[in-house]
Amino acid sequence: MIEIRKSLERMSDVCVPCGPADRAETSPDERVKVRWVDSNRTVNSGAVSAIDGASLEGVASIRLHSGRDYVDDRNGIFVRYIFNIFF
Repeated sequence: MIEIRKSLERMSDVCVPCGPADRAETSPDERVKVRWVDSNRTVNSGAVSAIDGASLEGVASIRLHSGRDYVDDRNGIFVRYIFNIFF
């Protein structure tokens, strides 16, 4: 666990052997590799905050439908509220 903490602090790759703790064998059943990669900044490319104009590029978000639509068949009006929520 100490090795994992140090690797995370240094932001370096680490390989964690996995398997039963009570096993006397030296070779693990599986290995988990933690790798640091470049950030994918193509998410929300060109999106800006409506409040302060800050860039939201690279910030994860979801689209949330309000659940109700307004339909007026006489005038051909259809309204759907969709909210973008940024994390």
